[in-house]
Amino acid sequence: MANKISISKETLGKLYLAERLNAYQIAKKLNCGSTTVYRKLEERGIKRRDISSCHLRYRKNPFSGSKEEMAYLIGFRLGDLHVRKAINSPGCKTVRVEAHTTKPVQIKLAKLLFEKYSHVHCREISNKTIRALCFLDESFAFLLPKKDGIERWIADDGNLFFAFLAGYTDAEGHFSVHSRNGAAQFKLQTQDKGIVHSIHKNLIRRGMKSHLRLSVPAGYRSPSYPSRPNNRDMWEISVYMPSIEVLINSLLPYLKHEKRKSDAIIVLNHIRVGRNGKRKNSMAQLD
Repeated sequence: MANKISISKETLGKLYLAERLNAYQIAKKLNCGSTTVYRKLEERGIKRRDISSCHLRYRKNPFSGSKEEMAYLIGFRLGDLHVRKAINSPGCKTVRVEAHTTKPVQIKLAKLLFEKYSHVHCREISNKTIRALCFLDESFAFLLPKKDGIERWIADDGNLFFAFLAGYTDAEGHFSVHSRNGAAQFKLQTQDKGIVHSIHKNLIRRGMKSHLRLSVPAGYRSPSYPSRPNNRDMWEISVYMPSIEVLINSLLPYLKHEKRKSDAIIVLNHIRVGRNGKRKNSMAQLD
């Protein structure tokens, strides 16, 4: 019978403490119930792990401590991640991070950001939507707040601000060349009014010309989805020449999204080719 299993303290300690198996995994190995495993832990004097770690199979590494990485992750989190405690309990120390997307490049980015800290579980959940899910060490608690604004320690430091903006851009922004007039442009759309106004203010503060407008008012019904009105105002930031060149050069060291980085480089090369063409034309006229 399951309640008569015999297991030594050494073996149980190896499974539970060294191999980090939880009670359900150990019960499966021993062909018994999880309550039996918990009772055996108590009988053998083995202290149970906290609620955060006892249900998780993969090792969690602590955050690197880099301020620039932290600023980037906060920006990306505010734009694209769902973050909460793994278990709704005051004793829970594990941070649960989740992203839903239809784009494989976004899943690749999630792995790039978090696989060095924990295993990233990826699977298709519905209608080609992929979920990336990972459980992080308590040192990632800085990702838990969902603030509609930029913290002062980030906004007051140029490098940290652009690291934050790179993270937010990887989630919400894009670079392009206008199809008709060939203008290089950066656009960022979001319903996060406080964040977008703060980005606009900090770009101007750093000498760039930023255009901010209300692009889609709350209540607007798209012809494509007439039964789903926009629940909040949608705000848009646009940056054009000459400020976009400065912006791209400031963001490139921090951008991590493959397409976002590639598009930024394409726009930058477009600007340089255009400048060289004008220079050649000017020299030809002088000749």
